[in-house]
Amino acid sequence: MKNKKQDNPREMSFPCGYCRSKDHQFCPGAVRNGVGVIWTCPCGCDNSKRVRCLTCKTELLDPVAQQGWNCLDKDACARSIQQRLEQDPTTTKIRESQQRAQNSRQDTTPKTTKKAPSCLCGCGDTTKGGQFLPGHNARYLTKLLEMDDRQQAQKLAAAVSSAFYDKFSSRAGGY
Repeated sequence: MKNKKQDNPREMSFPCGYCRSKDHQFCPGAVRNGVGVIWTCPCGCDNSKRVRCLTCKTELLDPVAQQGWNCLDKDACARSIQQRLEQDPTTTKIRESQQRAQNSRQDTTPKTTKKAPSCLCGCGDTTKGGQFLPGHNARYLTKLLEMDDRQQAQKLAAAVSSAFYDKFSSRAGGY
């Protein structure tokens, strides 16, 4: 029977990227490709000689576990991953940020919508936030100019805005 290295010499003959860049401390020792085949790093560094779980990176001492490069106790493997994530400062900051975002969404009370004001000209339509619908300020100005009580008309014009009052005064002829 042929050696596995001879079956796929190209896949097994190159060391991992960490070992090629002389960062042996990060060498995973082995990786599992997309179809489940385990490739071991042939560089011979200390990390490539240790057999670690490919999921949680815990060193495996059991020879049965070493064959599959996986922990036999799946719960212990999951706990190991969870413990490593809890100690990771980046993961902690991400979780805190997500929690703050979730709390801010929960604390936000729905805003009460203001009732849109109705047009001051008396037409009864609602505006989009202003005092008049387009063109209705001229209609209101005409109504004020036609009023018999000029003092009341001046008060109503002044209540709209100073620019509206100036326009009313210039049209009313200085009343």
